[in-house]
Amino acid sequence: MSPAQTSAKPKSCHNCRRQRLRCDRSFPTCQKCSKKGLYCLGYGNLYIWTPPRLLPPRPSRPLLDPLLQVLGRPYREYVNHFATHLCKDLVAHDFPGRNPFRDLVPLTREYPVLLHIILATSAIHMSNAFCQDIPSLSCQYSTLQYLRSRNEPSRRALLDALIAKQNALGLLKAAVEQGDSFCRDVILAVMTFFINLELIDGSRDGWVAHIYGAQSFITALLKRQDNDPSSPWSGLRDYLISDCLTYHTLSLSLTAVTKPTAATSSNLLITVLERTEANSYLCCPPTILQIIHAASQLPPGSAAAPQEAADLIQKASAFDIHSWASRLGPSPEQVLSVRQHVASAHRSAAILYILQSVSPPYEPCVDADVLLSDTFHHLSLVSEHDNLFKATAWPTFIAGAGTDDPARRAWVLQRLERLWETLLWGYIRTAMETLQEIWTLRDSARQSTGTRIHSPLLELKSRGFGCLVV
Repeated sequence: MSPAQTSAKPKSCHNCRRQRLRCDRSFPTCQKCSKKGLYCLGYGNLYIWTPPRLLPPRPSRPLLDPLLQVLGRPYREYVNHFATHLCKDLVAHDFPGRNPFRDLVPLTREYPVLLHIILATSAIHMSNAFCQDIPSLSCQYSTLQYLRSRNEPSRRALLDALIAKQNALGLLKAAVEQGDSFCRDVILAVMTFFINLELIDGSRDGWVAHIYGAQSFITALLKRQDNDPSSPWSGLRDYLISDCLTYHTLSLSLTAVTKPTAATSSNLLITVLERTEANSYLCCPPTILQIIHAASQLPPGSAAAPQEAADLIQKASAFDIHSWASRLGPSPEQVLSVRQHVASAHRSAAILYILQSVSPPYEPCVDADVLLSDTFHHLSLVSEHDNLFKATAWPTFIAGAGTDDPARRAWVLQRLERLWETLLWGYIRTAMETLQEIWTLRDSARQSTGTRIHSPLLELKSRGFGCLVV
């Protein structure tokens, strides 16, 4: 109900004023209204009932911490983007209270280095998001750098990311120089997000130095016995270590620029990964990751390599995926089924990778074509609308690298394109470019010599190419 605006001493009743008539100002009602049989609205304040006004919904503002309001508007948007979008990518299921990466936001008050790496990571992700405004026909076979150059908001976000990244590097150097007086968990978190930043940016080898740095801190952290359950780092630390160990293991599988370290070469790889496997967005059984790690260290020309490869294949084939998925806790039947398909795709892709890790002559104990079909089968049963769809990049890449079928190659590119649209992480576009290089090598060898390259992955590694696909 809203009051109509009237003067303190009206010259006319409200009816006469509306009709622009001379009013006799009689009380309690106007005579003209009485003669016309109208209800006189009188001379006082008039109240009119109006329908409720629907206001547009206010955008969600998860950053209620007043200390974060001192940030400029674009920087608040970057932190908001981190909390509402990026954190979802870092876990399998984004349930309330089960995403420890959001716990980093309030910690940015105390640690500016953490704030700047979050700003950089979020800004580079937003830069990728703005690329979606470009027509899809020009996106499919374009590099990420080209797409960013076509969009002004994307370029601005990229510039903000580079500035925040430079600030984070300087602050990280100062933090490392402080030694034990600075929180080691913060350093580990910053190095982990430097790796994530390079993955989002699509860098081929920018993550290498950060992986090595993170391994050193992981080794030191695992030796310390100060894991306080009430600490804000208690749950997050396992996820940070798990991601770094997985990144390093998968980097060994596709590049020649990284080497095994004490952390990934020990049983700690299994111990830590088992504590986070229920909600890890990578959704690869720790046992399979350990097999991938061992396969990456097989000497291709060694006389012992075939037997070692056969032992790894037997171990992978004997792994009970149904028991592993059921052990992670009660889940709806659909979630359990999808998790099994993702794990099965990783297992078949891991065996395919083992077969490519040993130089011929080598008579494998399994049929590569059957494994390839099995990998494609399980991948096809994971819908792009499922939460675990983001966990299928590595097996998709390995399957794509091992096929000569044009239809399957097109399916792989289409699936990676859907992954890019879902996650907006640049490493996916780098994987698509690398697959094009692999297929060129395979096709050239088949056309020139009539044979096909036994292991295009080893060929790329020997030439210094490669990428990190997670």
